[in-house]
Amino acid sequence: MSDGTASIPSGSTSATIRQLPEEIVNRIAAGEVVQRPSSIAKELIENSQDAGSSSIEITCTKGGMESLQITDDGCGMSKADLLLAAVRFATSKLTTFDDLKSIRTFGFRGEALASASMVSKLSILTKQASAEVAYKCQYTDGEVESGFPKAAAGTNGTTVRVDNLFYNIPSRRKSFTRDSEEYNRVLDVTQRYAVHRAGDGIGFICKKAKQKMVDLNTKSLPTVQRLMRHKKAKQNSSSVTEQDKVKAKKEAVGHVFGVEVSRELLTLDCGEGDVQAVSEAAFKALQNGTAMTAHDPSLPQFNFAYKCSGLVTNASYNVKQSSAAFLIFINDRLVDCTGLKKAIEAVYYDLLPMKGKPFVYLNLEVPGPHVDVNVHPTKKEVAFLHEDRLCESIAIAVRKTLSSSTSSRSFKVAS
Repeated sequence: MSDGTASIPSGSTSATIRQLPEEIVNRIAAGEVVQRPSSIAKELIENSQDAGSSSIEITCTKGGMESLQITDDGCGMSKADLLLAAVRFATSKLTTFDDLKSIRTFGFRGEALASASMVSKLSILTKQASAEVAYKCQYTDGEVESGFPKAAAGTNGTTVRVDNLFYNIPSRRKSFTRDSEEYNRVLDVTQRYAVHRAGDGIGFICKKAKQKMVDLNTKSLPTVQRLMRHKKAKQNSSSVTEQDKVKAKKEAVGHVFGVEVSRELLTLDCGEGDVQAVSEAAFKALQNGTAMTAHDPSLPQFNFAYKCSGLVTNASYNVKQSSAAFLIFINDRLVDCTGLKKAIEAVYYDLLPMKGKPFVYLNLEVPGPHVDVNVHPTKKEVAFLHEDRLCESIAIAVRKTLSSSTSSRSFKVAS
């Protein structure tokens, strides 16, 4: 109809537009953030890192659909914090809108926990080092259940347990038919963070419940162990060198992807401009009300700047497409970036045999206000300024790194 209203079929009653109840709105929003067990695992791993953890352990039952538990040794939460932990938009990290623009942490516990509580049975056990006892709390639809929080036995840190995922959305629950596939997704996310944070002294364990053997254990790696002890003791950071951090990451790559990969790794280090200076200029502009959309290249807050470090396999090594790994972290967040991936694969295209693929791990830092992590509910995809120029610059650096390698080029051809 021309007035924009929907036509009602003959014989039917007129439909009235109504605002959805808050409970349904929250559940719909939660379903966008919590798409499957691995999306919860990613959010909670990031929360554990924000808490200053040196150890993060993930345990799954039936792929995480029946139970997903994440335990860390971080700073923990107070009894008062537990009351707000699963309330939407409750956080310890944001007080103004400007804080959202400048935040460098991964998000806030309330976002992931609130969403999880809407579509599962959520419980938290936490203890701060200064507290005499731990506290436990259970939540339903973002609300604290009656009788909680209550004192409990526990060690320093936090354990988040998500049970019966999508129990209240039967159609979504039925769509998950392969527990092994869901567990492998959780394991994949954990492995990527294990590589990325090895140099920061964070060790990871991932396993299935009631299984003695673990599928991931970077806490057992010698250099990672040493950095974990250093982190827990809060020693002077100057005693840890960049070589130590790179060695720990290479150990983690070997543990996860195989020693044959770690033996062929080259160190990538490139950058342009002053990330810190551009970030500060951008933050000041935001405080003054300047938009970060249509940018003027002459203004300092829009200057091109980035730092990039990483590990890439040399031109003599390649894996089958099904085994290829491409790990990208932007400002310490695991993301996908199709443009950057294509630019780097184009560099290897002329060097590797047909269908050969490299191993690539990139740790990219760009000015915080230049990145929008909220373009997708799961924060997996990001948007940022100067994307084309950035992809070109990093691709050039990868090509130079490969060309400077003195490794002889020889390939093993499968019979």
